[in-house]
Amino acid sequence: MPAGALHRRVVLPNQDLLRIRPKGRAARRSQREVEHMLRRAQEAVLHPDVKFEVFLEDGWQEKVKGKQPLRFSQNIVCIELTGPDLTDLSFVDLPGIVQNAESEVVNLVEDMVNNYIKGTSLILVTLLMSDDIENQKAARLAHLADPKGHRTI
Repeated sequence: MPAGALHRRVVLPNQDLLRIRPKGRAARRSQREVEHMLRRAQEAVLHPDVKFEVFLEDGWQEKVKGKQPLRFSQNIVCIELTGPDLTDLSFVDLPGIVQNAESEVVNLVEDMVNNYIKGTSLILVTLLMSDDIENQKAARLAHLADPKGHRTI
């Protein structure tokens, strides 16, 4: 089992958060180890029927083999940076805005994005460069949440 822990806690009604909380200082973590733990957390989010502790074990892939993962989830993977010399910072990776899926999936993702970009949070929008910005809903949702662009990157 790699160093670190994976925790689940309720953040909103009907919404869980799987949190990677490495032991020790994050600066001592290799990029590969962080990526490895993020992938485990993403798989845990998409397999809510599997106890999250399974994803901390070696050979976890065999234990979820044959189980159908969710296409989308209201659960998120959040990276939190904290420390005595750091400004507290959280990164929440949200699913991409889908437009060509069932309406319930489209609404789920849009509602989730709108919930996280309201208020005072900073919004980092990533866009496909192969399409015009006007055709990308993520930019539109960010503009609606932050019309003056003060919180949007």
